[in-house]
Amino acid sequence: MKIKNLTVLAFFAVSTSFATDIYNVPKAIVKSCADGVVNTSEYQGAMTFTGAADWRGAYIANKEAVIDPRQSECAVTWDEKAIRIAVRSQTAAGGKLKTVGPNDSILEADSLEFWFNPPQSARVAEFARFGQFQLMVDSTGRYFARQHNPGYGLPARKWKVEGIKLANSVRGDIWDCEIEIPAEVFGAESIEEGDWGAVLGRNFRTGKSSQATYTPFQALGGCVGVSVGANPCVFNLQS
Repeated sequence: MKIKNLTVLAFFAVSTSFATDIYNVPKAIVKSCADGVVNTSEYQGAMTFTGAADWRGAYIANKEAVIDPRQSECAVTWDEKAIRIAVRSQTAAGGKLKTVGPNDSILEADSLEFWFNPPQSARVAEFARFGQFQLMVDSTGRYFARQHNPGYGLPARKWKVEGIKLANSVRGDIWDCEIEIPAEVFGAESIEEGDWGAVLGRNFRTGKSSQATYTPFQALGGCVGVSVGANPCVFNLQS
């Protein structure tokens, strides 16, 4: 998949002011199959990112964020049933990706990480009325860090992700991942137009370690452990 450059690339030259940014996410044009092989035709018109950066590290060090030189591309779209995300990223030579055992920390594995803060108006199920959702996945199809943080001082809960479609493939030095997250796991009856807080990232752990994301790491107002202000990056779902 060759994902076109977006103006998001300009943001990686911005200093660590981390101002609010809005990304328009068009509705899907064609139906996807989520087979783990990213096909450009399935993501026609999707919002696309080329390049990711360690925004969290830059914020902590009070430095400008720098694009990781390794290939990392992400496409995001949606329909009434699901949020659809495709990621193509570079591996070490020969398709090498670091994985971990069931008792080891996912933080040591090559993985993809997703945080979501759906609009309040979409949350009809009682369990999902408040808070943020996190999910990490690796190249073997394992789910990690499945949590729903409801806020208000309440402990994080295990996020019930049954119904999510996840598929991976590793070919040559490229890892493809497709994920479709249905409305019901967010406590919604359907995915609709509106503003979502979101963080989408690629955690590189083979070679130079980097927690690289496609948008500034403040996208959920500090939910990732760093206080970076209350102005989130917004994914605006549009028809």
